[in-house]
Amino acid sequence: MFKSSQIIKKNIMKSKRRSNIYNKINPILFDVSLRDGIQNAKIENFPLHIKKTIFDNIFESNLSNRIEIGSIASTKVLPIMSDSIDLFKYINKKIIIRSFFKF
Repeated sequence: MFKSSQIIKKNIMKSKRRSNIYNKINPILFDVSLRDGIQNAKIENFPLHIKKTIFDNIFESNLSNRIEIGSIASTKVLPIMSDSIDLFKYINKKIIIRSFFKF
């Protein structure tokens, strides 16, 4: 379990009622910074290299093992998501390389 998930679970488990609910539903926590977090931001503030840096920070910090990285949407509706496929390719390559060299 990742650091942020452990902190959240620890706080939930302090309450018997909340811990019962948590154990019943067994939630999966994930980071949405690169999707919900920036979808209304100005596109010039989040070019691809900034998104890569944000991902690298989340990934390297081990704060979350599930990350939403973008959206395949109309560029007219969500122009900031126009590079989601390029970001996915970058992330996919990084994860493959990391798993290959992991000892």
